[in-house]
Amino acid sequence: MPKAEVVEPPPLQRRIPSSGPLSILDPEKLVTYLSSLTLIESKLEAVKWILEAWNVDPEEMQGLSEADLEMIQEDHKLSSFEVNGTLERLKSLNYPAFLEIALPNAQGTKYLALVSINGDSGVFGSVDKIEMPLSIIDSLWTRKAIILWKDYENLPEILSAGYRGKEAIWLQKNLRLLGFFQGREALLYGPKTIRAVKELQRNNSIKDDGVFNTDSKLLLYNLLQIYSTPKLVAQ
Repeated sequence: MPKAEVVEPPPLQRRIPSSGPLSILDPEKLVTYLSSLTLIESKLEAVKWILEAWNVDPEEMQGLSEADLEMIQEDHKLSSFEVNGTLERLKSLNYPAFLEIALPNAQGTKYLALVSINGDSGVFGSVDKIEMPLSIIDSLWTRKAIILWKDYENLPEILSAGYRGKEAIWLQKNLRLLGFFQGREALLYGPKTIRAVKELQRNNSIKDDGVFNTDSKLLLYNLLQIYSTPKLVAQ
């Protein structure tokens, strides 16, 4: 009996970037687009857009592996912060992020950068720059997003009630600049600081527990003009 010929599946065609932004108006088209990339390829392409938002030269990122891009993040003192939530939560933190996308029919997980939001539309990044309504990703996004951020002042991981140190004064000064802190600055993270941090948190739709942790840091750096953070929503 003749041996059956083994037919190898054709390799995935490497997606070539288009010359201008792609406009996608249909979720199925986004699924088709992302399914042409492997998980790692989609992640690398998404991360490049976020690094570029942090002023990393695109030339520096050509043909690099995931480990190379992680080294670039370290060189630029960028940390990852995982968010589980809604677009409103991402808007309140106001940083570009890469989103975890679950393709239907067990086609796997991919990543897509959310670079900017303008009203009901967004600019996304993969191999191409993509412009599309935010509603397109609604049924595909797992609600997990990763933000790259910079701790400019190398603050302790958490500042909370009873903390003593110069960082408490730094925090009070900057909360005063934004109109949240009143009274004399002091080395102690006391009731006035807690009240001001809660107000900052409430005003920006994050958990108002008065603890200055990672999402409050992200927020404060983003609101203060002295720090040049990329913005998800233009202010």
